[in-house]
This record gives sequence, C-alpha cells and structure tokens, in this order.
Amino acid sequence: MWADADPSQYWQPADTSVLLLAFGLGSTGIILTLALLGISALEYSRRGKQIEDDATTEASSLLVHKESEVARPRWRIVCLVLIGMSPLASCLIVGENLGVLFAMVAMHWISMLVLPAFYFVARSHEEANFAAATLTFCRRVWHEDLAHSFLKLIRGCVFGMPLFVIFIAGYLAFRCKTFSWALCMRNFEQPLEESGFAPHSMPFRLLAALYFTFWNPLIEEFFWRVFLHRELGAEVGVERRETLEMDEAPWHKLWLSISELPAADASWSSASVRWGVSLMYASYHTWPMKVLFFFNYVGWLHVVAGFLFLVCLGRFFVLLRESPDFGLPAAYACHAWVDAAFAVLCLVEIHEAVSSVTQ
Repeated sequence: MWADADPSQYWQPADTSVLLLAFGLGSTGIILTLALLGISALEYSRRGKQIEDDATTEASSLLVHKESEVARPRWRIVCLVLIGMSPLASCLIVGENLGVLFAMVAMHWISMLVLPAFYFVARSHEEANFAAATLTFCRRVWHEDLAHSFLKLIRGCVFGMPLFVIFIAGYLAFRCKTFSWALCMRNFEQPLEESGFAPHSMPFRLLAALYFTFWNPLIEEFFWRVFLHRELGAEVGVERRETLEMDEAPWHKLWLSISELPAADASWSSASVRWGVSLMYASYHTWPMKVLFFFNYVGWLHVVAGFLFLVCLGRFFVLLRESPDFGLPAAYACHAWVDAAFAVLCLVEIHEAVSSVTQ
C-alpha cells in the first residue's frame, strides 16, 4: 500500500532536512538576539543605572528627542529605514537562491529579530536611559494591549473574517478555471512548486501554512507596528496618542478615526511615520507577488495593485494598533485571517493539482 501511495501525502526525507535547516536558522536568530540583548544589559548594569518605571516613560523619552536635535543623529533614521527594507532584501537574496520557505524564515528570525536587537544595542550604548525607556514602553504595551485581549481579538476577527472571504472569493473569480480572460491567473500552484515547495509533502505544507498563519502576523505586528513605528516616531518627533482609556462606543470611535485620517496625518512627521512604515511593510510583498504573477504573464499591473492594497492594509493595522479599544490583539487577529486566506488557497490549489495527477 505504501509503495503505491502518492508520496506527496506522506512525510518525506526532504521535509525533515528542510525543517532542521529552518530550525537551525531560527535558533541562530534567537541566540544572536539574546546575545545582543545580553550585551546591552551587561553594559547597562556596569553603568550603574537602575530602571525606574515611574521616572522614565516613553513620553519623556520622546520629549528629550524633541527638545534637542543633537540627541537625534541622522544615522538612526537611515539605520531604521535599512532595517525596514531588510525583509525585502531577505526575499531577494535568500528567496531567489533558496526559495520561499527560507526567505520567510530568514525574514522572521534575522531581519525582524536580530536587526532590531542590534539597533537596540547601538542605541543603548549611545544613550544611557534608552534601555530603561524601552523596558518601560514594553511593559506599557504589555499591560495596555493584554487588557481585555479576548474582546480585542474578537473585534479583530470581525474585520478579518470578511477579508478572508473576500480573498477566497476574489481569487476564485480571478483564476482562469472560473473565467478565462486576458489577465486571469492561469496557474497558482506551479510558481510555488518552483520556489521550493516541489519536494515537500502535504503534511509539511500544512505545517508551513500553520506557521505562516499564526507566527507570521505575530512577529510582523511587533516588528512593523511596535518596534519600527515607535522608533521612527521617536526620531521624527511623533508623540503617541494619549487616548488610552477604552471607549463605550469603540466601533463609532474607530470609524471617526478612519474618517479623520487626513487630519490625523496633517503634519509631515506624522504622515511620514504612519504611511512610511506601511510602505515598507508592503515593499517586501512585491517579491512573492512577482513570483506568483509574473509566472502567469500578467506583468506589473497586479503587482502594483497588490502593493497599493497592502499599503492601505498596513495603515489600517496601524490604526487598530493605536486604538485602545482594538490594539495589537485586533491587528494580529485581522492579519492572521488575511494570512490564513493565502495559506488555504495554496493548500487547496496544490491538493487539486495532486488529485488531478493521481487520477
């Protein structure tokens, strides 16, 4: 029975080897991150500084930046922009040579962990109170965003579930199997196969889909909407909104925030941070879109359209993140539903392709 079975339905030796390599790369990223943070902690302790939760706040740290331009050297902004573009570099360098799987792992565990830790060490060495301010900020995020976290997750699902349905229905209407036209998607499975999935079994692909659905939005939300958004905001003098109390009409308040977006981003610094981070968030998606769309000969049209959509989606995640009624849990839940739609499409298309070959 096993000899006649389709090998794609059972775990393969290639699955084990790639899983071990990915685990090794991820473990290396964690070890480097912990080592860098350990260096920073050691230097901080040697300076004899003590963390004072009440004395050092995120707002006071931003105020210091606003009062003194000397305290904000240009290298920080350049470094943060390079870190923000590193996921795209990871896709281009790693993805083009090793495929989608390793590009995703390198992006998560190197670009989004090691590089922020390296920046943290550099800032801690340069500015004595930066470590204390960052720890206070992290505690603040922890307490604020975990408060009523289940309710916030449900609110995120209210947005995420319709997006999931729209993505699935949109693709089904877009593919050539449903309706053949000049710009339809002729093949969704083959470009993924040629980008590293070909030798892997369905259980491995299911495992990759679960990783992508649940871990990818978590690390991305912390990287884009917490680390990069906060640090760039500090460098250009954007203060965090102080509306921290939850509202009795959260949906109405969120709608008002959406309708007031132009006014909220009226200043150059505010717009540069919120839209700039969203642009960088969308930038690295151009590589996977290129992998999928260019194979189908649809040119740059769909890549550009997808990029613009992702910029707006990233800006919406920022809006959820900044709202005390939604916060990071809502942004994570909505993001996870979007990733789940892509994962389901990949699994369904591959399953259909395997079934058609075996029949």
